[in-house]
Amino acid sequence: MFKRHLPTALAGLLFAFFFALSCTKLDTTKLGNDLIPEVDNINTFAETLRVETVQGSFLPNDTTKVLYSDAHVLGHLENDAMFGKTDAAIYFQLKPLYYPFYFGNAGDTTRNTGIPGAPTLPSNIVGVDSVYLCLAYVSAYGDSSLPIQLEVREIIDDTFRLSPGKTSNVTYQPRAVGPVLGSATVDITSLKNQVKFAHDKDSSTNQIRIKLTDPDFITMLYNGDTTASGIYRNDSLFRNRFNGLVVQPVGNSGNALMYISLTDANTRLEIHYRKRRAVVDTVYTSFSLYATSTAYGAPSSTANSVKRTIAGYPAATPGSEFLYMLSNPGTFANFSVPALSTWPNRIIHKATLLMESVPDNPITDSIYGPPNYLYLDLKDTASGTGADKWKPIYYDLNPASPYDPDRKTAGYPYYPLSNTDVSSFGGILRIVKNSAGQSVAHYNINVTRYVQQVITKQTPNYSMRVWPAYNFVYPQYAQDVLPYYNLLAGGRVRLASGSYTADTTKRVRLAIIYSKLP
Repeated sequence: MFKRHLPTALAGLLFAFFFALSCTKLDTTKLGNDLIPEVDNINTFAETLRVETVQGSFLPNDTTKVLYSDAHVLGHLENDAMFGKTDAAIYFQLKPLYYPFYFGNAGDTTRNTGIPGAPTLPSNIVGVDSVYLCLAYVSAYGDSSLPIQLEVREIIDDTFRLSPGKTSNVTYQPRAVGPVLGSATVDITSLKNQVKFAHDKDSSTNQIRIKLTDPDFITMLYNGDTTASGIYRNDSLFRNRFNGLVVQPVGNSGNALMYISLTDANTRLEIHYRKRRAVVDTVYTSFSLYATSTAYGAPSSTANSVKRTIAGYPAATPGSEFLYMLSNPGTFANFSVPALSTWPNRIIHKATLLMESVPDNPITDSIYGPPNYLYLDLKDTASGTGADKWKPIYYDLNPASPYDPDRKTAGYPYYPLSNTDVSSFGGILRIVKNSAGQSVAHYNINVTRYVQQVITKQTPNYSMRVWPAYNFVYPQYAQDVLPYYNLLAGGRVRLASGSYTADTTKRVRLAIIYSKLP
């Protein structure tokens, strides 16, 4: 679950809240629904206002975080001619399910391994067979037809080791990593196929399996003991010796991002060893992620690093014609509608920001698809000096979950407790065909109640920010990680700007349906 320590909403104050913020008898809670009167130019009118747009770079002080329960992104994008390259690596700790930990059964007798300095092992344990790092595969973004090479290294970073359960920004990387423990070339298209292992006694699907071959690492795992200083005595000693693992792409191989679930049972460190029963047989034990604190230890540390490289690509120097939208960690655009500041008071039936993409190469546009959602918020001019801060837009995010970005209404959170209702707010991707048969991405964002507030109450006509959000934080309120609906790093689109010249009808614009006051 996402952390969200917001005040409890008082649903019964909803009517009073909107009434107090209105200076007319307009019922703003009923505006912006689908029952819009027909535009007849007698009682109901339509007008389109120009939107001024400015491309933003990468989100300043990017607050994108990946929680342990989120799908973590892993891989490499190489051939996006508009938006550049992306590299994504994951960092995590896999640990025994209990301490003191031992191989085999608790009642096994012991014997000496004959290795100088090595501990005694259960007599029924003959030796190590193999070690595999397994990752639960969820989905992919990009060109999954190309194989991608992955490598596994050990993390050497006390900060990571000593930060159990910590959530890091996507810019995080450990201070150091060790040598390669193992590698594999992954065919994404075959991950759905069943793979058998443990001499065909077990199998899995949607699992990446990377054999670890470093002898020192294998020896450390297999020869660990439960003595006073042994790594298998308790969680602290284990993490002191084994900080965690990083899985990362190698070079420029592949052209896709894979989404991995660390909490799925398919993510584990398998240690296969030979055990003497009636005959010698191979079995395995697994280390897994600690999602929360247990009787045996602290939560596992996790992190997801996503690095974008756009230098030398059009997204880095967009000019004034286009807006380049790249999912978090990515880009944004500033919108403003100067004409709203002088608009006369009207009954606003519907106010919608309209945006559409400008197709490029149909092949690459299909490989690197557009984000599923766009999000919009307001520049918080009351937040003081320093870095720009933003706040949620008034009313329109979720009419059924009252909130107050200015925190002037007692008991109201600054953001809807039940998140944004995209069925009402919009920003949902729609794909349509243009006259040339090209696929065009359309996004409509409902700002009806906000526009009504600006022209009726003369509240500030704020600058707006639009971007394909994954999650975000409003630090002037709290450090709550607020979720949104896009894939991490999955989705990019080139929109016509507010000054697009090739076809002015495609520009970003604000369409308003309204009636005049009596």
